[in-house]
Formats: sequence, C-alpha cells, structure tokens
Amino acid sequence: MTTAQELRNKLAEARELLRAVIRDNSDYWEMGESDNWGPRRIAEHVIDNENYFANAVASAMDARAVEPTLINAVTAELALEIFAQVEEDTNRVYGYIEDGDIKKPAQILLGQGFEPTIGGAVDFAIWHLRDHVKQIETLPRVG
Repeated sequence: MTTAQELRNKLAEARELLRAVIRDNSDYWEMGESDNWGPRRIAEHVIDNENYFANAVASAMDARAVEPTLINAVTAELALEIFAQVEEDTNRVYGYIEDGDIKKPAQILLGQGFEPTIGGAVDFAIWHLRDHVKQIETLPRVG
C-alpha cells in the first residue's frame, strides 16, 4: 500500500514537472485562443484546481479549507510565484495526512477512475498535474 509520504513525494514530482513546463514555455505564454488553450490558460487552470484537491482532503479530515487564490498569471514568472503560494497553502493540508487516513472517504468528482478517498484525491491531483503538463508539452509552438 502507498504511504502518505509516497503520495506527497509523487505530488512534489508532478508539481516540479509543472514548474519546468511553465519555465520552458514562457516564450509562448500567451499562445492560444478562447477555444484552444495555450500554456497560460492551462497553467492557470491547473494551479486553480490545486485548491479543489486539497480542499477535498481537508473536508475529509475535518481540517480548515484552503482559501481561494486569484489566478491571473500574466507572465510565466508570475504563474510560478502564484503556484509557489498555492503549493505552500495546499501542502499545509497534505502534511497532515497519515498512512491511516489514505482510505478515508473524500468527496471528489466520480467517473474519473479514482477512489473517492483521501488517497484517491491526491492521486487525482497528481494525474491532473501530469495530464496538463503533457498537454502543454504537445502544443504547437507558434509565437
């Protein structure tokens, strides 16, 4: 069985991938249109949804929710700054997870293939980060 620390480590790895793809795409930051998201819109979406996953865990553990953060990342550098704050806020929640908490029920979107548990919420967060990193990586690079 996966431990709480292993979940936190996997989450940290996925977050580092997001930071790297944001840095690597700063020259293409505003690329994309309303129907076709570019790096900025994708990164803003991912950063914004970090609170969703952490708050599912917080609710399951009767802990204080993470306050919403305004995500208006007009530059890649600002996105990284905002992400650092969101990461710090959400890590407060994830830091309280113990091995015995992983199987406790948590309210997450069903139908995504993740268990509706604390561990499933963290797995979903990891998948969400990695999936959108791949999305940014495969965007055509048009300035």
